[in-house]
Amino acid sequence: MVELNGVAPTSRVRGTAEIKAVTVAGEALVGIAERNWSRRSAAAAELTVHIART
Repeated sequence: MVELNGVAPTSRVRGTAEIKAVTVAGEALVGIAERNWSRRSAAAAELTVHIART
């Protein structure tokens, strides 16, 4: 097997794929968290309006 800069080509490819997978998973988790906070903010705003009207 030929190495490039001390890293075998198969390791480099696998590493790149793993980095992409982690990036995609991270972006998905951020999206879920943002939607969750958006829902919470909307619910809090509705509660505030309801309390202000009573």
